[in-house]
Amino acid sequence: SRALHVYVTVVDARGRRVRDAGVTVFLYRNGKLYARASGRTIAGRMTFTRPASWGAYRAIVRRVSAAGLRWNGKTPVNRFVRPQRT
Repeated sequence: SRALHVYVTVVDARGRRVRDAGVTVFLYRNGKLYARASGRTIAGRMTFTRPASWGAYRAIVRRVSAAGLRWNGKTPVNRFVRPQRT
């Protein structure tokens, strides 16, 4: 099976990457919770990898915390589809 690499980039109101922010992300596959990942950003980005079966994937950020900043609670629209082999 192939791997799905999920990259979450945290930026401030000016678009600058936020270092050392705590992030929790839920990954859904075909509408159902598939995986959860938590970590801290390095150079503004947190990355995780999971096996990728066929299906439609969507990542939703559930938590972001960073010193002196407040998260707006929004996850940008995202989607990845891995077609089923025929």
